[in-house]
Amino acid sequence: MTALQTPTQPVLETMLNNTIYSVRRATTHDIPFVAWMQYEASLPPAYFSFWDFPLMGMNIEGKTFIETVLTLNAGAWGSVDEFWILEEDGQPIAAAAGIEAGIEFAEGPVRMRCLESIGEAFGWTTEMVELFRERYRTIWTYPVENPLLLPQAPWIIESVAVVPQARGKGLINLLMHSLIAEGRERGHASVGITVANGNEAARRVYERLGFKMYMAFGPAFFDQEGVMGYTKYKMSLR
Repeated sequence: MTALQTPTQPVLETMLNNTIYSVRRATTHDIPFVAWMQYEASLPPAYFSFWDFPLMGMNIEGKTFIETVLTLNAGAWGSVDEFWILEEDGQPIAAAAGIEAGIEFAEGPVRMRCLESIGEAFGWTTEMVELFRERYRTIWTYPVENPLLLPQAPWIIESVAVVPQARGKGLINLLMHSLIAEGRERGHASVGITVANGNEAARRVYERLGFKMYMAFGPAFFDQEGVMGYTKYKMSLR
């Protein structure tokens, strides 16, 4: 068994209202759940995922695409072992990634050097690979062209999502506290997170945790209709 396949011990375990909640690192067995959560995290508030646009007409669902990206370790915004999972009585109910933001982070959610391997997994032609690349780059451009992609902190929390039946209960705080603590343990001075404008539920959670607005990008920043913009948040870990 690889390190990712080995079951991990929870880093946090607590009981609330006679229910046991635990936080643990994800393994390869969690890929379908992590892919679902990563897709769900991309939906609010417009409920159209940025994963879907480059896949239009290719007969591949966003969640299926993300599963393949995770399986090939081709995700720039969280490989499997960078995700943490919140469980309720042993059942996963939420996930999020903690990432040390390097050069590839600014390329968007996919490691583009792996695109050919992704295409091979789906049986894409060369033309299909190039079509995906072209569409992808209309969203995720290089950092000199798009300051939105420059990380605001060395430790970034990404792809935070909760299953529908567990939302609105404040449970995500258990997962967030674990990710923030990991960043502090790694010696990082600050942590960042980005929220789609209009996602008020997420914004309230992060602000209550102590995140402060770092930079905001309104609709006029983008050349695409229907994009509401994003707000980047930052919090000191010292």
